[in-house]
Amino acid sequence: MGTYTVREIRSRAAWNGLVVSLPYHDVRQGYEWGEVRTSQGWTSRRLAVFDDGACMAAVSILVKRLPLLGWSILYAPGGPLLASDAPTGAWDTIVETLHSIAAETRAVFLRLSPRVPNEQGVWRAALVARGFQPLDEDWTIWNTPRVGMTMDLGEPEAELQRKLRKRFREYIASAARRGVTVKPAVSLAEVRQFHTSLAVVGRRKGLPVRGRSYFERLWSEFLRPGRGVLLLAEHQGEIVGGLLGVRLGSKATMLYVSLREHAVGPKLNQGPLLYWEFIRWAQAAGCEKIDWGGTGTHFPPREDDPGFGVYHFKLGFNSKLEYLTGYYDLVFRARLYSWFRATEISGSAIAWTMRSRFNARFSGLRNWLHGWVRKARQLRITLGLRGVRETLYWAAFGFLRPNRFFILARDLRADGRMPTPREGVTLEVWDAGQLQAWRAGGAELPPEYYQDRIDGVDVCAVARVGEEVAGLIWIYGPEDASRLFQLRIGEAELNAGFVLPQYRNQGLFKDILDIACLWLKERGWRTAYAGVHDRNTPSLKAFRAVGFRDLGSVRHFLVFRPKVSRSVAPADDAAPANERVAERA
Repeated sequence: MGTYTVREIRSRAAWNGLVVSLPYHDVRQGYEWGEVRTSQGWTSRRLAVFDDGACMAAVSILVKRLPLLGWSILYAPGGPLLASDAPTGAWDTIVETLHSIAAETRAVFLRLSPRVPNEQGVWRAALVARGFQPLDEDWTIWNTPRVGMTMDLGEPEAELQRKLRKRFREYIASAARRGVTVKPAVSLAEVRQFHTSLAVVGRRKGLPVRGRSYFERLWSEFLRPGRGVLLLAEHQGEIVGGLLGVRLGSKATMLYVSLREHAVGPKLNQGPLLYWEFIRWAQAAGCEKIDWGGTGTHFPPREDDPGFGVYHFKLGFNSKLEYLTGYYDLVFRARLYSWFRATEISGSAIAWTMRSRFNARFSGLRNWLHGWVRKARQLRITLGLRGVRETLYWAAFGFLRPNRFFILARDLRADGRMPTPREGVTLEVWDAGQLQAWRAGGAELPPEYYQDRIDGVDVCAVARVGEEVAGLIWIYGPEDASRLFQLRIGEAELNAGFVLPQYRNQGLFKDILDIACLWLKERGWRTAYAGVHDRNTPSLKAFRAVGFRDLGSVRHFLVFRPKVSRSVAPADDAAPANERVAERA
């Protein structure tokens, strides 16, 4: 004993196995969390300390390079992790490893935020003895909060429900009676819609929300593989709330919740129902504990704290208050660190407010840039598929002459058509990955089959005849940069539809439109839009035949390319009312 080796772990399964074997493990030390944070410019280093084959300590370090300066910031959210019987030598070795990473990355400082209860004084003593500075703050704008709530799941479901606050049991029952249902999200489009809701409400409530790419990585790393869930509350075909949570080992962690109430009528009480369904999901997944996240209060909470209502709400689920040991900084460049801390302390409130005001505010600039990027991608793909002559013809057609588009819409809340059953035809909704796998067969296809590469859109409705995709149309949401529309929450666009010539004049395109609208309706979308060129008579007839109605037209010429923003819904239903949002860092 006492001979320690340090290994950098690159295997997902091996790393997660080490993490969950150590006390106080947290999802932010898991492999997936490091992958998620790459969307914000962080990179991950995962290191473990072994003594004769037994893991004594592990830490996942996020590295953030500071642009143009050549320095970096290191952060170990929820770390480090140490075995309960870790000797002094293991502590020394993990700290030496942190110093080595700092030297490699020219770090200004390293911040730790172990998920260790504050009463575990041995942790504070061990870190302070090795040069770490404890911070006084209970929260910062970029670290997980120190004051939080947790719930134990070690009892049968009926007993857990019995221990809920009586009023909450009544709320859960009343939500079901009023027609509220909860379902898990099954597509990236639904995650994007949830993010849009968070961004809009967060801006209104003064709460920053991370960017779209971060939520897309949550989807790919946690939700799609079943390591997390986005629960959506639905009422009368409309999404009225959502809760996103993830899990690692025996602990589930709630990350985000957004609730929407109607301005009139009885309360739906979808909030308690979403929390309860998350409890059921976590217990079914084998979790023994839920981390509900921060309270926004002091410790102990005060009634005049801004987050006291959040604390009282979570308390109703038989949760308990948790006060963690806090934040610790290891400083490598004292002058730069002093500047950073002064900025962090004095500028936190301003930065928090400004960041929340800019939630989703860059859509105009993003769409303008996207338009040019889209054209470049479209040109490259079309050149490869059609050659120079035909590509130049279509480029001139689209840019050098005036083009008129009819704007059509279908109210998805109305009774919709069902696709016509056809022998040998399968109607499905695919994500881009499924279409990419099919395209790998090498068939010669039109550019419309490559909108995922041109626009980055992720969902399409397809008609398959045997193993061939005979036709398709792409489904754009508010977070997809459309060429014609400024979409809002609950609004989608059907664009870039195409049916292969040998399958035309059989009604397939109408069936594809119907299955796309049915898929959207089942997921709570309100309106489907389309912009159809005035010379595309077959498409216009198909859209009108399946219930799309004309709203007007728009003209594009050269750089004059206005976008449409209009709802077929009544004015008082166009924007969410009384929305609430909460976010975890």
